[in-house]
Order: sequence, then structure tokens, then C-alpha cells
Amino acid sequence: MLQREKSRTYRRGTAVNIILLCLTVIWLFFLFSNSLKTAADSSDDSGRLLSLLRDIFPGITDHLVRKAAHFVEFLLLGVLSSLTVLLRVKMKGGKLPSAAFPAFGWLTSFGLLSAIADETLQYFSPGRSPEVIDVVIDFAGFAAGTAAAAAVFCLVNRKK
Repeated sequence: MLQREKSRTYRRGTAVNIILLCLTVIWLFFLFSNSLKTAADSSDDSGRLLSLLRDIFPGITDHLVRKAAHFVEFLLLGVLSSLTVLLRVKMKGGKLPSAAFPAFGWLTSFGLLSAIADETLQYFSPGRSPEVIDVVIDFAGFAAGTAAAAAVFCLVNRKK
């Protein structure tokens, strides 16, 4: 009976891990597709968001919306990819957080390379150019998402 329950839990964990991995990849492609938009299309997108946010925050600027979008998009990438890694480490029987530490080296590299790739893609988009500050903002968002996901994951699993 105990073995059957462990097997069922492992299969459920594997299914959740595959879903998280797929969501991470889909989100990464979404980010990259935004970077491939022309300057006019990107400006239209941020303009629509700006008009929605101005009702809540009257003094908000287009520049702030664009930079916040970078941060939030990569924060979500950090959350998704961290949860994918943490769940996989847990499924392999590793003790958290020490067993996840080596994986976070790879995760950090993934976040930085994703931010660099995202900005590099803008080089190929008409009217757009990559900016180093955006790589920094992207990576800061990724790091914040990773830290938040790791903290919540560890707290939830500590209680179990």
C-alpha cells in the first residue's frame, strides 16, 4: 500500500513538473516574441497598458510601464523555472534547500542568458535596439522571482 502511494505521488509530481516545464518554455517564447515586435507594435502594446494603468496610477509614465514590464515578465520566468527545478530536486529525494543549491547555478545562468537573448533579439526588430539596463532589469526580475518561489516552496515543504 505504501509503495503504491509513493508511486502515485511520484507520477503526480512528474506530471506537475512537465506542466511547469512547458509553461516555462511557453513563457520564454512569449517574451522572445515580444522582443521581435516592431517599435510601433511594441509602443501600441505599452500604450494600451499605460491607458489602463493611468486610471489607477495617474502619474505613471510610458517609460516606467516599459521598465516595470521587463521586471514583471522576467519575475514570472524566475518563478516558473524555479518551481520546475525545485520540484524536480524534491522528486529525486534531495533535501531542500541544500540539494537545490547546485541547480540554482544553472538556473542563474539560464536567467542571465535569457535576459541577454531577449535584448539581443531587439537588434533584429525594426526601430528597436537592445539596452544593457534592460538586461539588468530583466535579470533583477528573474532573481526576485527565483527568490520568491524558493522561499514559498521551502516554507510549504517545511510544514509537510
